[in-house]
Amino acid sequence: MKRFLTLFLLATLFGAEKSIPVYAALDHAQNLVRLREERLLTRLLRWQDICDRREERREERLRVRGILAPHSSSDVDRACEAIADRLEEVQGVPRPNPRPSPQPSPRPSPSPSPSDDLLPNQRYRPVPPFPVIQPRSSFLILGETGPVIGSIKLSPELEPVEVRSIEITFQDPVESLQSIEVFDEVGFRLGSATLDLSASSNGDVFTLTLSPQNAYFIDEDDEVVIGLRPRLRDDDSGGESGENVRIEGIEVTAIGQWSSRTAEVTESGPDFKQHVTALTEIPEIRSTGQTTGTFSVGSKRPVGSFYFAAKDVSDSDAEPRLTDIVFSVSRSNDVSLANAVFRDPLTATEVSCTTTSTFITCSSIPQDVGNIDNPRELVLYVDVSSTGTLANPFLQIEINQPGGPTTAGDITWTDGETTFTWVPFTQPVVRGTSWD
Repeated sequence: MKRFLTLFLLATLFGAEKSIPVYAALDHAQNLVRLREERLLTRLLRWQDICDRREERREERLRVRGILAPHSSSDVDRACEAIADRLEEVQGVPRPNPRPSPQPSPRPSPSPSPSDDLLPNQRYRPVPPFPVIQPRSSFLILGETGPVIGSIKLSPELEPVEVRSIEITFQDPVESLQSIEVFDEVGFRLGSATLDLSASSNGDVFTLTLSPQNAYFIDEDDEVVIGLRPRLRDDDSGGESGENVRIEGIEVTAIGQWSSRTAEVTESGPDFKQHVTALTEIPEIRSTGQTTGTFSVGSKRPVGSFYFAAKDVSDSDAEPRLTDIVFSVSRSNDVSLANAVFRDPLTATEVSCTTTSTFITCSSIPQDVGNIDNPRELVLYVDVSSTGTLANPFLQIEINQPGGPTTAGDITWTDGETTFTWVPFTQPVVRGTSWD
């Protein structure tokens, strides 16, 4: 019973300092610290009251037996003393009438300190900036550790728990996945989940198993956010460009600290996005022209200048290239466009594009124009005319639709092995100069 109470008090004391739901928190760090301190103070006061009542009952029992003072301290005594010390530290006020710490009787081996009974994440002290756990569809670059591909919230139902395993099931087997890093919202790393063929011979399950000494503690009143980040094989070690990656489900096994039985843990807020493996990606597309300009008519007018950059990777097989782009046209009714070309102004290489009233489509862009192995500026030139019926004609070119893993956008490109029809941007992808 004493051992149980010791673990309970210590787990509450030190576990309470840790679990704070945080998503990209640098802007909210001060508020999170305040909330954590308020929750910690409430729990410390509650457990200090339990310790005080326990001490009163013990002293009464000792008086009945004719003993004036205890001869030795128990682990529970040391736990209560640690709670009182921590409460004094949090409140910044010395304890009134502090009790002298009883001297332990000699033992063959030294007694463990309170921290010896704590699990690793209870001893962990988070330091901002906290990790960003906001999954969004992305390209997972072979040979690298990718961004967060999924997250889930965990909260115990009836008692504090120790998480012993996390099983991650994917919609399809992914040869490119080497392991999955598992971490929480304040940066504590639980470990790496690896391929678990005993759970599924299909190769679609990865499992993180934690020993009792390295289990992950969650207090009964807490809700923690767990993030998942993949480590990808390179293409020489079995990695393949163009594999779809999406988590289907997560199963958590935990042991209750009070009951020592398998405990119920509520899983909520799963955020599983679809991702695709690739040799490289396009992390930057931007306008290089001025924000606004004066409208004018003429032949081969530069109506939009755009900068494209592919991710610099060590893989020599990566050959990023633009193959098709659809530009959206915003214009006043008196403006007409014709004879569009997409050109590199430095080398004069270009490709002709088709023009309609609302779109300019550049298809089958050749290698000498579309190659973006090195950052490149490309300019859209168009014959611009106006009827002159409006006093303030207007024209603007943009790349509008980014697309996604399952929907085609306005940019088609290749990494050298696989063709992709989307880029990881918001809508619109980029706006050119506003001519008016």
